[in-house]
Amino acid sequence: MNILTVYDVFTPSTIAKKNYIERTLINGRIASALTTPGKQIVIFGYSGVGKSSLLRKSLEKFYEREIITHCMKGMTFESVVLDAFDRLNEFYIDSVSNKTVKGIKANIQQDYKAIKASLEVSRQQENSETLKRMVNTQLTPQRLADFLGEGQYCWILEDFHKMDESEKVKLSQIMKVFMDKSVDYKNLKIIALGAVNTGREVVEYDSEMRNRVSEIEVTLMSEKELLGIIENGEKLLNIHFPEDLKKNIASFSNGLASVCHAICLYICEEKGILETIKGETVKVGTKELNKALHRYIEEQSDSIKDKFDKALKQRDTKFKNTELIMTALAKFPADGATYSQLLKTVLDQRNDYPQGNLTIYLTQLQSSDKGQLIKYDTASGKYSFSEPIYIPYIIARFQDNRSEKESINSISNKIGQLAYKILVDEIMKRYQIN
Repeated sequence: MNILTVYDVFTPSTIAKKNYIERTLINGRIASALTTPGKQIVIFGYSGVGKSSLLRKSLEKFYEREIITHCMKGMTFESVVLDAFDRLNEFYIDSVSNKTVKGIKANIQQDYKAIKASLEVSRQQENSETLKRMVNTQLTPQRLADFLGEGQYCWILEDFHKMDESEKVKLSQIMKVFMDKSVDYKNLKIIALGAVNTGREVVEYDSEMRNRVSEIEVTLMSEKELLGIIENGEKLLNIHFPEDLKKNIASFSNGLASVCHAICLYICEEKGILETIKGETVKVGTKELNKALHRYIEEQSDSIKDKFDKALKQRDTKFKNTELIMTALAKFPADGATYSQLLKTVLDQRNDYPQGNLTIYLTQLQSSDKGQLIKYDTASGKYSFSEPIYIPYIIARFQDNRSEKESINSISNKIGQLAYKILVDEIMKRYQIN
């Protein structure tokens, strides 16, 4: 029996390696895009849905090396290019000096070292404006493509959606350069990872790119896939989750792999399971689930408040749009409601509410700027809260008028009576408005 730590098995904050769930359809699309010369890739979906894990697993089959640039708000085109260039140092300086790289063109090596030396001097002696000018004149997207192509790297842009719009336009032009350079380097790729809808943000900038960029949406995990995470963990750690407990965890996770991993990790820690159990299988139960949910809520509480503050912030208008939409959505089970169902419920609160406002604000509430509180499931055609723990917060904050019995019944259909009671007790105590 292989001994693994619980942190190898349940990985809420890192990519899944030991406990990886195969998603055949999405993996097939990624593999097709990776093997098509010139095809650039945009992978998008909700935070925590497993985009990075899927991509990294696919890359293992096609690439020995990749460069990952973590995009942040305020980052410029120049800083992204510089980041990729700097991360090539191990290949062009260390590997070449150790004579472990063969077949690299001499002029490519010389160009890399020359630009590297110039940038080092610039960093030491001159200001940022001069550095930016040097990047524009020496380190062009074409040269970066040559360096990446010769090293047989793919370039991953994590959190592409956080970039400012003007910088996204420039980055989309790099994709065009990489497409053209695929004649020389058939495996040259940019892979942009981002939140919901970022695929369309890329291709809308240039119609020529529409058929040369593969937009791949990583959808929410099904209950079966989430149960797979739990069941794999059982086998790897020699533990046992009762069936009703597994279903509660899967329902609570609401399609997000990261939430499922987090709850399972906390359950194991509360039981004192830190590595694979030798001998008789250890069973976990309701007591550990209680403690795990309390921990999860405690860790998320400040984040929840911050997200709702973002969502509710708007200019003075006739309608409190986000409040109306969220209170309407909270009237439905945690798996959500269709657009028409939501519209009818909002109109019950304000019969003069414009349909166009619902469309606009539903889109906004899916964005990171508004806390990404709401998600849309293309399979069911339903809008729902990104995590079920938002529902009792809405009930507490806006004093829902439903009877207690009705509230409990509707929500517990999805996340279970036990989880609902714990969530309401904890969040209403923290956020109840007197």
